[in-house]
Amino acid sequence: MTYAEAAELLRVSPRTVRRMVTQNRLRTVDVGGCKRIPRSEVERAGGDSAA
Repeated sequence: MTYAEAAELLRVSPRTVRRMVTQNRLRTVDVGGCKRIPRSEVERAGGDSAA
């Protein structure tokens, strides 16, 4: 999913998602030259923030 989609699910800003990627808190994959965040990573991060 895109950074914006991940941000919406996590209820944070896209900028925060980019920061999480930079801090290695979210893993990305390259799809057609674009970075995407696997749904499993977003679900894991959502669970971490709730804990």
